[in-house]
Parts: sequence; C-alpha cells; structure tokens
Amino acid sequence: MVRAALLAAMMLCALPGWAQEMVNSFETEADLERVSVPDTVTMTRVQEHVTDGEWSVRLEIPGSDADTWPGMSFPTNLDTAKFTVLAFDAFNPQNDRLSLSWRLDSEDGGEFGGAALEPNSGKRVEIWVSGMKPLTRVLIYRRMPRTDATVYLDNIRWETVEGRFEPIRYVETAAAPEATPVERERGFILFGRPLTDVVFANSVPRAEERLEAVQAVATPGEYEPVTLSLHALEDLQQVRVSVEGIPATGEVLPIRALDKRVTYSSQQYIVDMPVLCERRETADVAAGQSKRWMIDLHVAADAPAGVHEGAITITAAGREPVTVPLRLRVLPYTLLEPADMFWGEYYLGPKLADTPEGRLEEIRSSLADQRAHGMTSVGMTQGVPAEAVTWTGEGYALALDGTEYAAFMDMYVELGFPMPIIQLSDSGQHAPGMEGMSFDSEEWGERYKAFWTAMQAEHARRGWPEVIVQPVDEPGWQDQAAKDRNLRCLKLLKEIPGMRTEQDGPRDAYFETIAGPWSDVWNYNGGIGDPETVAAAQAEGRIVTIYNCDVESYRPEVDRYTAGWFQLAAGVNGCYNWAYMSWGGSPYNDNDHAYGTWMHVYPPLGEEVGGPSTGWIGAREGVDDYRYVHTLREAIARAEASDNAAAQAAAEQARAELEQLTGSITYSPRVRSAARWTETGEDAEGLPTIGGTLKLDNGWSHADYETSRALVAKHTIAIIRALGEIAAE
Repeated sequence: MVRAALLAAMMLCALPGWAQEMVNSFETEADLERVSVPDTVTMTRVQEHVTDGEWSVRLEIPGSDADTWPGMSFPTNLDTAKFTVLAFDAFNPQNDRLSLSWRLDSEDGGEFGGAALEPNSGKRVEIWVSGMKPLTRVLIYRRMPRTDATVYLDNIRWETVEGRFEPIRYVETAAAPEATPVERERGFILFGRPLTDVVFANSVPRAEERLEAVQAVATPGEYEPVTLSLHALEDLQQVRVSVEGIPATGEVLPIRALDKRVTYSSQQYIVDMPVLCERRETADVAAGQSKRWMIDLHVAADAPAGVHEGAITITAAGREPVTVPLRLRVLPYTLLEPADMFWGEYYLGPKLADTPEGRLEEIRSSLADQRAHGMTSVGMTQGVPAEAVTWTGEGYALALDGTEYAAFMDMYVELGFPMPIIQLSDSGQHAPGMEGMSFDSEEWGERYKAFWTAMQAEHARRGWPEVIVQPVDEPGWQDQAAKDRNLRCLKLLKEIPGMRTEQDGPRDAYFETIAGPWSDVWNYNGGIGDPETVAAAQAEGRIVTIYNCDVESYRPEVDRYTAGWFQLAAGVNGCYNWAYMSWGGSPYNDNDHAYGTWMHVYPPLGEEVGGPSTGWIGAREGVDDYRYVHTLREAIARAEASDNAAAQAAAEQARAELEQLTGSITYSPRVRSAARWTETGEDAEGLPTIGGTLKLDNGWSHADYETSRALVAKHTIAIIRALGEIAAE
C-alpha cells in the first residue's frame, strides 16, 4: 500500500535537467492562441509567478452551483509515446488548498488524475504518461468548483527520464584472487556467497569463498535455495547449470541485474542491481565479470533422511563440462506450520490476462506461488462486484456465483491458505442502495453494517475464509476526512458480532490511541510500536503485524529477517508486503514511472521470461526460519509434557540456546530503510557509489542465518530422538 499522500506526483524543488520539449511558456500573445478556455474562464498573460522565461498565464476559474469542469485545454500535436512525463508549474494564490484536475484524451478514451496545491505556494506537477496510448488532447481544470479561484500556470512541457534520476554504482574494492591452474583451464573461479549477500557483475570472489562442493540442508517437502557464482577469466557464452542425483527438483535461475530505485519514491537508482532470478536456461558472462545462479531445490516429500550425493554440472559453449559435487542433507522430520501467523502479499489481481478464463488461470497460478512460498494470508485489493449486490429493502442479497470474487475465494480454500484475508477494498462503503446518502447519516451506517453482515454470513455458508476489513488505506497519512471516515467505519464494523477489523499506517497517536481501540489487527508500516505498547495491545487480544519493509524486493536479508527472526524477536504475528506484482510503465524498467515498480515476481512479457526476485526468495526463507523454530518449540512442549528425562534435558538445553539466539539479535522495532551499504563514497564525477554488502545492523552476519537454522535443527533432532519419534543414531 503506497502512501496516499504520495500518489500525486509533485516535487517541491527543481530537479536535474533532462530531455524535454516545450508545450507552452506563454511568452507571446500567440501562445495563448494555442490553448483553449471556455467563455467562463478568464485567461491573461502576466509577469507573476514565472518559472520559465518572463511570462506565465493566470486563469480565473469561476465556481458554480451546477456541476462544471472549467479549465484550459490544448492538442498534443506530437507523438506523446516518446515521452515519460507531462509536467507544468502551478501556483495557488489562495489562502486555502486548491485541487487541480487533469484529463488525458486518446483515441481509446481518457485518463484522469489530479493534484492538490497548498495555499500561497507553487508546485511542479507531474503527469506520468509512460505506457499510455498516444494522446490527442490535454485538459487542466477544476472539478465541479463551487467557489471562484485563480491559478497561475507556466512551463508546460513533455519530458523523458534521460538524466532524471541519479545513478549509484557499485564499486568493488577487493582484488580478485590469483586463479589456480585448474581454474584457468575451466575459464572461471567458482565461489559461494549467502543468498542475503550481493554479487554484482564487478564483484570478485573472496579467497575463502571458493567452492569445491555445494552443500544444502532441508526437510522433506521444503524449498531450499542454494547459490553458486562464476567469476569469468575469459568470455563465457551460453553458460548452463544443471542438477542431478538428489531427491529434489531444482529450478536453476541465473540472477539478472536491473536498475532499481533506492526506494520507490527516490530520485536515485542503483545501476545493475542483481535482483531478478530469471527463468532462462543460459546466460553469458564476460571476462572479468561475475554471475550468480540460484538453484531452487524442492525436496521430495518422501525423501529419506540422510546425505544424498548429487552433482551440479556447468557447461559453456566450446568448453568441457565442469562437475561439482552437490550434497543434500535431508533432515529426519518435516516442518510444522504455526496456526497464528499472518504472512501475505498484497495482491492486485491478474495483471496480464485479457480473457475471463485467462484471468482465473492467472489468479490460481499467483495464489499457488504465494502459498508455495509460505504465505498464509493475502492482502486483497479486489472487492465484491457491484452487479452481484442488491438492496432488497430489508437487507443485501448477494449473487456471487460465477464471479471472479467467488473463484478467488474457492481457490484460496483449495490451495490451503489457513488464515483470514485482509480486505483492502471496502465494497460496503459504496454498495448499491447507498447512493445519495450522507456518510454521517444513521441510514448510511445501517446499510454499511447490513452489507458486511450479509458478506460475513455468505462466507460462513460457503466455507470461505474470514475477511478482516480495512476501511481506509493508511489514514494516518491522509487528511482529517479520511481519518474520520476510517474511525466511523471501524466503529460500525465492531457493532457486527464476530466482525474483525484492520488498520494500517505509521506508528503515531492516531494509529495507537484513536483508531487502535477499534482495530483488531494493528498493521504497522515499516516499524512496529515500542515493546510496552505492543504488549498492551496483544494483552487486549489484538494482532500486531508489520508491512512494507522491502517493497522494492532487492533486499533479501530484509525480507528474510522480517518474515522470520524479527517476528521471533518482536513477538508479533506476521508481515505483509506490497506487492506481488505492481508496476507502471514497464515492470522491467524502474525509471519509467513516478514510483517505479513493486515486483516481487516478474511476469513473462514479450521476450521477457520473468521469475522471482531475490527478495521474494528471501521472504520464503524467513518464513522457513520461523517454521524451524516453531517446530522446535512444539518438540520442546512435547518433551516437557512427557515423563522422559532425556527428552526433558534436551528440551531444557534447546530452550536456553534458543533464548540465546534470539537475544543475540540487536533488536529495533524499525526495519524499513534500516539496511545500509557497508561502503559508500563518490566517483570522479561526484556521483554516489556503494560497495561491500547491504546489511541490516541487527548483530548478525549473513552467514548467521544458516548457522542459526542449523543449531535449531540440531536441537529438534535431539529432542525427537530422545522422545523416540525417530530412530536412534
């Protein structure tokens, strides 16, 4: 969920220069003839609030009791597909905020939007047009104004993103190790690095990272990623990696680099950030560069415990294959899933399919992937279709058979999601039969409750999951009207027996003391409340979760930590992340839209084959970290409830070491934006650089995640062996 206040793309200050084409700067009277205004609008060239040249235009726009849309329009007269942004400068001379709207016309229809201008201040207003059909006309107007107002406009121009964003490049400060004769003959140095660490194209192997064999440890049925990297000593073409000889399938994914914005709203981007685990069979590696492969193992559910010897084969065009031993240790137990954890993605529905059948297939595929990655819930953005809802005069009748909503819920149940859904689209606020009613009226409130009462009963009748309703997205970052709407809806929902509610947003007084008492789920943005506040909320029966700690999905450590050990250290109950797939412009170009992309999984599109992000794999590993600990805790509980002295002793030791592990974390309630590059600087041109690794300051190294999991597994085996649940060694 993107902060609502940022949805209007506006900047407070001037930005770096980039390619642009002027539409109008109103420097001559002839410039006024290139725009149109209705008779009710007075348009005058003036030398006030000028941002380009010496003149601007003043529009005096009247209000009316009737609905009107007065403003200024102009034809495009060029191929707008060449540009990314339509920008203009606006000044509001009133003492009140002024809302300005825009409409972009094309042969296929129109796109609408708007921006708010603060009192007595100017703004750069941006309309991002990348990905739109060629535009024919632009209208800048006031929507249904009731009072007169004046606005100044200047410097209307089309822009591209060339030079718009500032690049940050990774600099490798370590020297490459001397290649051995065997490595020179192979043409590459093979090395290993934890998934949560980074391997850029210009990264070099550290001496201790050389690989002679690849090791993996997993339980039956578990997904377990292993990585290996090649540092090319010569140009390598069509490099292929394959796996054989173990009781697991292995999806082999070369990790591709893409330019990634530092954060979705940042004006800086990391050049060639390794992020996309791409579903391509081969990849090229230039001499002197490095490339990482992620091998996503899925251990067979019936895989016997023990060490299985397999092999990884690396081939390149014109070269002899290189075989590396692969040792998979299958543990003698399976992971348990906790019954109280909300792990979920925010899901926007099908993004690519254009037929009803294709949409359903895409929904099923997306949900199945989320479930396979350990997700237990979904943050759902699709509401109930209005045509399936009828006000009968006494209540709401629902005709959901055959709707996409019903298909979604059926799939959710079939795929085994165990937890409730968080519903972000509150259809009850706009249900049929509520038209024309005052939001504050008693009648509106009764209809709102009637809708959700009917939905609650329908879900129970069909065996669908519980829906926990979020009335307003991130009200803490919205205006007072949104806050008031959220609070009223929360209170109305709590009048329905058994209905649970959710709120999301920043940790502030509104969240914790105003809306908090009416919310069953407290979903904090990026960082939770202090321990005392969280404990008090939980003591009252509230569920505490965190969301959006890595929406950009290039920080696998952040995703792993948030879903796993952070939950254990904080004692909270889950995390959500925006979004499974969400983009403007191209999903493979982070710099062609105001707020980049939120791609946890990249889609197949045109010649692109798609694949998961490193962050998405990291999130799954975090869920499994938690499941390893949960399985140990369950074993401890069984041992403590038994009269088996050996098992009790093993449980006591396990509990002590688990507490030490959790205590070794340098805990902070804040996760988002907490990861830092260990090296930063500037290049010769004064542009920022990064180096080393991207790391959370949580007291753990990248390697500690695997060593901690191994320790947890060791204690689990010791307890279940003492209990006689598995054979003695």
